[in-house]
Amino acid sequence: MRRHGDPLHLAASFSATSFEVSQVFAMVRPLLPDEYQSWTFKGRGSVEMRTEGRVAAQPEWKADVTLDLNEGGFASHDNLKAGERITGKIHLKLSSPREEEKGRFDIQAKAGEGEVLWGRYYRNFKGETMALSSAGSYVRSPFSASGTGTIDLFQTGDYAYSGSLLPRGLALPRDQEGLLPEAFWPPASRLRA
Repeated sequence: MRRHGDPLHLAASFSATSFEVSQVFAMVRPLLPDEYQSWTFKGRGSVEMRTEGRVAAQPEWKADVTLDLNEGGFASHDNLKAGERITGKIHLKLSSPREEEKGRFDIQAKAGEGEVLWGRYYRNFKGETMALSSAGSYVRSPFSASGTGTIDLFQTGDYAYSGSLLPRGLALPRDQEGLLPEAFWPPASRLRA
């Protein structure tokens, strides 16, 4: 029995064989960093999620989510970053920041097909796939993340990387600036770590 003043512990599981990405996004929008709350997401997919945590003065939670996506899409509020007809699978593990600690993430993703516009960069990925594996830490406000992992861009091999996503953009260590083709991260969007 829970005593008065003890934190409330919660555990939940959820599974849906078919859902609209826009509806799920509407539910999780408040949990996203401020700069991503105005983005739009669409598509159909299936999802499995397990989460647990405790409600206290400093809430703690962790989540394990697997998302299968068909005909997915996204767009930034200014439409300078967008994607259409994206298919893929994402497995994401998250844990909330705690006192004096950053939140943690672990992501495994495979995607193929679709089109992506990222600033001046555009590419149609018809018949191509990519895979990403990354683990690291994040801060919610202002949002920033640092991680390491591997990426295979369109069956060209596994490339190890480390980097940070900062409020001002992507930062790669100087020795990794040539890791991605110039067309993938135009010089104006690349920052030095």
